[in-house]
Amino acid sequence: MLNENKLLQPRTKDLKEFVEKLLTDWGYTEKNIYLKCIKDAKKINLCKITIEDTKGPIKAFLVNWGMMYRVLNRRKDWEKHLMKAIRKNCTLINKFKNKDIFNFPNLKEYKIEIKQLYKEIRNIIGPTSASKVLHLLCPNFFPMWDDVIRKRLSKEKQKIGESGIGYFKYMVAIQQNFSKLLSKINKLSEEYKMTKLRIIDAYLWQASRKVLSQ
Repeated sequence: MLNENKLLQPRTKDLKEFVEKLLTDWGYTEKNIYLKCIKDAKKINLCKITIEDTKGPIKAFLVNWGMMYRVLNRRKDWEKHLMKAIRKNCTLINKFKNKDIFNFPNLKEYKIEIKQLYKEIRNIIGPTSASKVLHLLCPNFFPMWDDVIRKRLSKEKQKIGESGIGYFKYMVAIQQNFSKLLSKINKLSEEYKMTKLRIIDAYLWQASRKVLSQ
């Protein structure tokens, strides 16, 4: 049984069960919005990103897939500010664009850069949306999180908050804990045509809510 101390220590059967539940509930959305936005975002020249790019796959990812409309609607001109932040940090984002968090042993060498990058984007669109944008642009390197996951993990040993250091600690926790299950995650990734981080996100999204409901 899941408990509050084992959110980052899943049973292998929970991984498969939760991914199958996600696809049963949201399979059409996953295929036609999530994957389409990931594909279209790869075509963006981040150093020359336009407002049309920001209002295209990025906004669609946040609003139509991520359901962040209510949060973003309270932030004036967020598309323009996000575009500028991505341009400013394009070299760093491009460094991670094709990286795999599980094949990146020197993660801690980029602690300052990751903290600052997340912080800049978070200040524009909030913590959950920031993680989604980073994931969209670097889908194998930056994991997503939401408020429920943050609160659950902040009650555990990791003491993860929504700050830049909190997000970096979350990345380290993902890398350390789920690398132990990488063989199973790789199989699920191939079977369901999903990135490894999306497999993990599907698990965490549902597991964090099951924990809170117990």
